[in-house]
Amino acid sequence: MSAPDLARARGFDPGGVLGDGLPHVRERPLKTDRERWDGDYKSSEAAAALIAANPKKQMIGADGALAFKSVGFPAGTSELGQVIGYCQTVRNNLFHGGKSSSDGFDSPERTKMLLSIVLVVLEELASAFDLGADYTGYY
Repeated sequence: MSAPDLARARGFDPGGVLGDGLPHVRERPLKTDRERWDGDYKSSEAAAALIAANPKKQMIGADGALAFKSVGFPAGTSELGQVIGYCQTVRNNLFHGGKSSSDGFDSPERTKMLLSIVLVVLEELASAFDLGADYTGYY
């Protein structure tokens, strides 16, 4: 097998998706993994708590102020899909959301609560789907 073919088989694009000729990791749709794992997924207390907490997506409103909008899931989205979507929402709000307090800012107490739930859920998912080494970075 040639080096470019081997790189492609390992998930890299040796041609460079950015046009710079350097290898870049090719994006794989999570949908494939979700579909593969959906049948083996078992709900947990933490996953139910995350869904019940209903994390909102932080947006910039029409007036430029921070606002929170419900995460919309397509009809038929599995519980695993919702749990992963909510985990991603909490992560995105933490890394990309507003950093200063304002009238529309989600409370620090709620943020801490959501983070603690998400950490439990991620650990459960990593354990359930044999991704522990990837999750912890310990090989």
